[in-house]
Amino acid sequence: MGCTHQHNFGSRCATCILSINIIAVITLITVAEAALNVHEPYVLKGTVPTALANFGAPPLTTRLIRGPLVIAEGITGCTAVPRQRYVGKIVLAVRGGCSFASKAIVAQDAGALGIIIANSPEQTPPGETVGELFTMADDGQGMKVRIHAEMVGPTDGKLLSRAIQEYNEEVIVSLGHLVDSPMYMV
Repeated sequence: MGCTHQHNFGSRCATCILSINIIAVITLITVAEAALNVHEPYVLKGTVPTALANFGAPPLTTRLIRGPLVIAEGITGCTAVPRQRYVGKIVLAVRGGCSFASKAIVAQDAGALGIIIANSPEQTPPGETVGELFTMADDGQGMKVRIHAEMVGPTDGKLLSRAIQEYNEEVIVSLGHLVDSPMYMV
């Protein structure tokens, strides 16, 4: 149905409004998200969501980054340790004390395959949601980092830390995974 008001020179009046039909298209896309796989002990076996760093080795490498998980010296991973201390291992550090890239460099210099940094409620800046995963920022040292660096939430970090301390078995994990997460767009 159109506007029937005609004025000088065949123009339509301003009170007539064009009718527009809008068709919504809903598209399902998948977004790659990072994940940490826990292989052993069996009671912890599964996938843990992580956030990547904007420095270090990229995910989707041709080989799996897999090894035993160890707790960082001084828990934050900021303290330099003897070379070879973490050879063939993946380091678990708690957020705080120094930058994310600094933690990765300390772990790398001691031979680590990668580092997992647990977000910490005590180190969460005002206005940031506790437990939130986010891309770990480079402080300018990121070009020196060649290992994988990923973040886990505080609950997962505490669970992994407790497992290392309480189980007689090693906690074996792998890094560098991307998993597809469905996302709908309109």
